[in-house]
Amino acid sequence: MPVAALFEHLDHGSTIDEFLEWFPAVSREQVHEVLAFAKSSLQQPSAADSHRQPLTPVALAPRLKYYLLHIRSFLESGPVGVR
Repeated sequence: MPVAALFEHLDHGSTIDEFLEWFPAVSREQVHEVLAFAKSSLQQPSAADSHRQPLTPVALAPRLKYYLLHIRSFLESGPVGVR
């Protein structure tokens, strides 16, 4: 799944339905798994982050790019039971 494409399209105002239409090989379940993973990853502070102020959306961008790479690897391996 083109994970970066998903976030780019959503960032530019596209809907999930539009994205699914443009990328028919991607399932709705995969999109929801990616978004759930990204959300949970950003909500769980690491021990190193515990002393810092909350991150702003601009400050989260580099972290999100890091997670996108991991999400892409996860999706390329395919979730259990989906294939």
